[in-house]
Amino acid sequence: MDAEEGADAKTLSIEIPIEARNAVLEATRKAIFEQGQGFDPQPENFGNQSGEALKFMYAMLEMKTGLMQTEFETGFAKLVRAVCRFYGLECDKIVQIWTRTSIKNDTEQAQICQQSVGIVSRKTILASHPLVEDVEEELKQLAKEDKEAQEKAEQYGSAFGGAGNGSEENEDDVNGGKE
Repeated sequence: MDAEEGADAKTLSIEIPIEARNAVLEATRKAIFEQGQGFDPQPENFGNQSGEALKFMYAMLEMKTGLMQTEFETGFAKLVRAVCRFYGLECDKIVQIWTRTSIKNDTEQAQICQQSVGIVSRKTILASHPLVEDVEEELKQLAKEDKEAQEKAEQYGSAFGGAGNGSEENEDDVNGGKE
């Protein structure tokens, strides 16, 4: 009891204004995401962003991922070669396929594909289209649909005595021989 009577304990507190605390917190948060090459998930920064704006927001993370991929490719190649040597297999060429997904605006990409018709090949457009997974299968399906449409057009054209099949002779008859 004697030791407690002489004890002098006080609570110390430091008063920091709220604005200063918030400024330091915001600066720290920003530095963490910039230095860590990450994406700041604060929703108030999003708004109604276009695909390009979203790509820009994820640019630091994409750069970090690209650098990591380079390191992993080398490491996996060494690992595969070591396993091949262990089993006495020959592996001169190691092909690695890496797929990275990112935020994108599918509507914007589909519009770009639609506007590219006649400028680039059908295969290139299909490869870039967001709804197409297998380009070769899609090309086969389109060829099948084109063939069916052509057969129907021929069938309907013959039902009307050949009129409307697109030949020059029939167009002259329809126009009275005048252009």
